Amino acid sequence: MLQSGRRKGQRCRQCVLFCQIATGQCEGIAKFLMVWRKDRAGNWVMTRVISYGHRPWVKAGELGK
Repeated sequence: MLQSGRRKGQRCRQCVLFCQIATGQCEGIAKFLMVWRKDRAGNWVMTRVISYGHRPWVKAGELGK
């Protein structure tokens, strides 16, 4: 939980895999962070999405080839 003055918020970190829909070929992977805050009505609102750590995707067993 984040607190800044009277505002409270949440963070959520995950990874995403980038793939072509037509071919099913996956090209890269990245991490992303979503920042949420609670508005005055008590609803959670996503305020930011930050992506980082972009790199090529390597299937298990293909490392070192």
